[in-house]
Amino acid sequence: MATQPVALLPLPPPPAYLPTLPADNHQYFLSSQLIPNPQKDVVATGLPASDRRTWPHLQEILRAFMDDKGRKLCWHMRTIVKLLCPANSDYPGRYLYVCHYYRTHPECDCRYRELDFHFERRYKNKQPLVATLDCIPFPAGHGPQWIPIKLIRFDTMRRIWRQPDTVEATERQRTNDGRDMLVVKRVPHDGQHPAPVQALPEVVQEIQDIQKRILSIRFNDHDHIQLFDHNEASKAIHKLVLDAGPPEPITADAIDTLLRDRVLNTQRTQQEYAAASRTNNEDNDGDEDEDEDEDDEDEPDPDGDPWEINRWNSHFHTLIKWFRTSDGLPFALPFLRECLDNNAIFGAVMQEQFDRLFGMLGRTPTGCSPARPEDNEKKSELLDRVYAFIASQHHEPIVHRFQSQSKRRFLRDLLYIKEVQEAYAVCQLPWKKLIAAANETIHLIESTQEAKDFDWTRLPPATYKRGLELVEEVSVLDSRDRTPWSGIGDSFAGFGWSSG
Repeated sequence: MATQPVALLPLPPPPAYLPTLPADNHQYFLSSQLIPNPQKDVVATGLPASDRRTWPHLQEILRAFMDDKGRKLCWHMRTIVKLLCPANSDYPGRYLYVCHYYRTHPECDCRYRELDFHFERRYKNKQPLVATLDCIPFPAGHGPQWIPIKLIRFDTMRRIWRQPDTVEATERQRTNDGRDMLVVKRVPHDGQHPAPVQALPEVVQEIQDIQKRILSIRFNDHDHIQLFDHNEASKAIHKLVLDAGPPEPITADAIDTLLRDRVLNTQRTQQEYAAASRTNNEDNDGDEDEDEDEDDEDEPDPDGDPWEINRWNSHFHTLIKWFRTSDGLPFALPFLRECLDNNAIFGAVMQEQFDRLFGMLGRTPTGCSPARPEDNEKKSELLDRVYAFIASQHHEPIVHRFQSQSKRRFLRDLLYIKEVQEAYAVCQLPWKKLIAAANETIHLIESTQEAKDFDWTRLPPATYKRGLELVEEVSVLDSRDRTPWSGIGDSFAGFGWSSG
């Protein structure tokens, strides 16, 4: 069933800020000059209606603000809300900082919007935000979480109290009804005319309906696949039980026994292989070595047992399944760019074409930390471990060649993910061309290494020469100067690619 692709949503630009701290310290204030407000919320304290602390009020910021303590505050001087940027945005996998009242009281939204790496840059360079000119509304009974010290309070912040009965009933309320959803700019795009005010609610409702329909179809694929796998596994177990003897009721104990025998056989085979390949070194015997072996089972060592690549393949499979979910999809392209930008694992030609086609899409900005899920520590650690494994390229001995090829196949499989292709459908990226180029590189490296080890005449001389150049280029163990591989094959030439 064909679905309409979601348009690539632009993220808001950086907020207005000063390039450096002003020389006059009366022109700005710091978060280190703020103290906790003991009466920030008095909604359920039972205060009389005549107490102005229960009234809605406005707040005006008179100076630039620099968050030198990393408290991440909006203009309400309250902790911001973090939203994960969707996959179909300029910076997937990053976090967008929004106003504290973005969800709870959208009519009081102060319009603070800032990407996480924009905040990191300002924080590192000590660049204060320019104070907003608009008065910042507060809900009734609410107040700032942090307030300036008394010495600078009245020169920094001004609060305007309003009695509830004096607030105009017809005052236009700002809402997040779809026109301000996460990454949509408030200004029309170039070449577009603003829609009439009376037509906005209908258009917004239509956009929301389309997005809900697309999300319900796209991000439930993993559930359908999992249900299908469970059904297939149930059929296979049922067939095993029937083949083992006369039909009988399937119980949990019977299934556990069946699966336990299969798992034990596999583990026993691996243990026998590990015992046969372990070096007999009497100096390494003892309880301490046993503890180290147990730790190595949790942390695979790329330089250790060659069969550890099976565990890395399991990690690759886990990441690919997670990238297909709604939680992992925003991190798929940034992780692929991180691996390709920092490692010459496919060679200069494919890297050059990949940079040309994708541009800055999904790339981690210079000087910023890579995109990682802050609400899923296990997946964040897994991404770090897999990246460290991919970055440690090995080409000798032969077992390490297999590892390098497995890394290339994993990165190629990321290009195969259908959810990623649909998320960036509006960019019209040549996914088939990139996949064909990756397959060509993998095949050429593998065939060249085999020909080099056994019989180089099994390949045509021109192909063997191109393969040697590519193998020398992607190898990190050879310190000699190399020129980029220029052996472009059909996957590139068929689409007019060149290495120049």
